[in-house]
Amino acid sequence: MGAPHGARGTRASVPSTPCGRRGTPVGRRPDPTDRAVEVRYVTTSRPRFVRASYGTRVGVEHGWAPQEADVVVVPGGGYARRENPGVWAEIRRGTLPRALVAAPRCGLTVAALCTGVMLLAAAGLTRGRPCTTHHTARPDLEREGGVLKNARVVDDGDLVTAGGITSGLELALWLVRRELGADAATGIEAMLEYEARGTVWTRTRISPVGSPASGTPLGGSTGGPGWRPARCFDPTSVLPADRSLLVTEAVGDDP
Repeated sequence: MGAPHGARGTRASVPSTPCGRRGTPVGRRPDPTDRAVEVRYVTTSRPRFVRASYGTRVGVEHGWAPQEADVVVVPGGGYARRENPGVWAEIRRGTLPRALVAAPRCGLTVAALCTGVMLLAAAGLTRGRPCTTHHTARPDLEREGGVLKNARVVDDGDLVTAGGITSGLELALWLVRRELGADAATGIEAMLEYEARGTVWTRTRISPVGSPASGTPLGGSTGGPGWRPARCFDPTSVLPADRSLLVTEAVGDDP
């Protein structure tokens, strides 16, 4: 949810489209999940277009509303330069870090990738927490009190961070697996023709579906992967029927 002068997000639903018994329309891939998924690009200011450093324009239509989200994602950009726009400009301006400070609540996962993690650090959300970021920002993240882990994705329950640039693919697939289940994640891998790389660092272990630690009934009727977050765990809230995702991004196509 954040870009210079705000955050960005889109809104989309991913229902399956039955055709006959179990088919899909000719020429269309099967949807990776039949559960409702909403994604928003959001801003802390007015609706507008955000221009990334290499000219990409993104329409931002929604206001900042983390209380309505299950997951907030903060990408990065522009950390290698100190002028506007980018992460440094957002840290100096302070609006997005202050919004992030107020965002955490039980049931919300805050995630960030690349140098977007430094916006979380500016908000104090990574202090004393296992985390990672783009390799050029790792010393700064450590100085801000982050506990660095050598992994492309670091999952500390309600805080999930990823390394630079292409690690965002692993972060996305990991969040899909956590929120929608392994079938959805492998379906998206097939759609992208991409397989996740590396080991995800997690504070808590991944328990088999149906085990006492998984919070999921035998047979996995909720469709979940058996993930158990480190904080604010409520077995009744694991993988509800709908999920809401808010995406934030500091404008910039480079780190």
